[in-house]
Amino acid sequence: MNYMIYFDKKTLSILWCIKRSGDKGTTWGYLRKKYGEDGANPILLESMSKELYTVTKDQNGKWIDFDNWNKIINADFRSLCTPKGNELLERRLFDFWKWIIPTIISIAALIVSALAA
Repeated sequence: MNYMIYFDKKTLSILWCIKRSGDKGTTWGYLRKKYGEDGANPILLESMSKELYTVTKDQNGKWIDFDNWNKIINADFRSLCTPKGNELLERRLFDFWKWIIPTIISIAALIVSALAA
């Protein structure tokens, strides 16, 4: 079954957590503990791997291909962020700063012009 991922605040937070873990990755057990069973559920984590935002290793360190696996979930599964996931996060951060910097400049200019009048 293929699910489409919507990147809301919690899903982005999970992806940021996976990215910050670096080369060693983050375990599914840690993600469930930090974000709760509803936030970091196996369907979301599997979908992130299927859509190549992350890649996942099993408890033995072997890469998991979610198209043909035995459907047994283990808290020791470890996810790592892929370039596609990194690009999504970096683009969102860039878009945020692209909006916030002109807004701050405009507010500062408004304050200066109000004080000058």
